[in-house]
Amino acid sequence: MRFSSRIPISRRAFTLIELVIVIGLIAVAATLAITSAGAYPGRHAEIAAKLILTDLRLARSLAIHHNAQVVVAFDSTANRYSISAAGGSTIDLPTPQLGAVSGEAYTIDLDQVCKASLAGAMSRQSESLVSEVVFQPDGGASPDRAEDTVVWIVEQGSGGARFVRLRICWVTGEVWPGGPWVWDSNARTFLTADEP
Repeated sequence: MRFSSRIPISRRAFTLIELVIVIGLIAVAATLAITSAGAYPGRHAEIAAKLILTDLRLARSLAIHHNAQVVVAFDSTANRYSISAAGGSTIDLPTPQLGAVSGEAYTIDLDQVCKASLAGAMSRQSESLVSEVVFQPDGGASPDRAEDTVVWIVEQGSGGARFVRLRICWVTGEVWPGGPWVWDSNARTFLTADEP
């Protein structure tokens, strides 16, 4: 009985070029899906919420990485938000791809992305309106108020208004999405709910 020292290779590995091509195709498909928000009636609030969610997580990561305070400021009147360093710190901000406002470091105009409105931000327990969330070097958010922050995005449709909520934990800085829900007499209950 003879044993062969060669093991047949039954499966080849992917080459780097093949992987780069596949990742590129996925990136193009994702970009097309987000920028063609008009093709998804009733999903604009969710698309805007995912964009804001991603940027809130980016701001938290930047605060931890640069050991600095990072501010996410909300302007519901102009339907935009921005990310910047606080207290004279400098951080390396990436160039935003969707909804970027030219001439401003990192400002996103939601009107350029979809048909949803940044309705506001508030402290969850006291329900007082706030205009920003400050991420700390330890990842926590807004130590000046010991309560979570809620950001909500509204979309007007033929069947009425719908909204999505983002809840930012003041201790850990984690962000949890919730919704979509119909904007009705129970809306405040969903905005201030205990669960993420």
